[in-house]
Amino acid sequence: MATSKPLGIVFAALLLSSGQIAIAQPLLEEGEKQAEEPAELDAEELQRRELVRRRAQLEEERQLKLQEELMRLRGEQMRAEQEEIRRRDVMMRYALVIAIVVIVTTLVIAFARSRTPDAGKATKD
Repeated sequence: MATSKPLGIVFAALLLSSGQIAIAQPLLEEGEKQAEEPAELDAEELQRRELVRRRAQLEEERQLKLQEELMRLRGEQMRAEQEEIRRRDVMMRYALVIAIVVIVTTLVIAFARSRTPDAGKATKD
């Protein structure tokens, strides 16, 4: 008696699951019929679908051209930025060289004044 209940539950589950498969079969057959229908389309429907496909293809080509143009513009922008950075680097080097020359000249003048005996007397007057 105790073993008949679990067997009954398993049997009922199998029976119900096979019933669901049987119910799904007509839907599968209907899907197959729908898959065969496009072969029987009239000329107007075929033309409309061809037009839609062609439009989608043209839109895709347009998007690709836009992407190419954007990439080209971005490349030009990057080159311009690199050129600007290079010019700034050159200007910074010139400024550094000028600053070093000014500092060295100032140090040389200060050293020369400290070595000259008249320089000390001229500042005391």
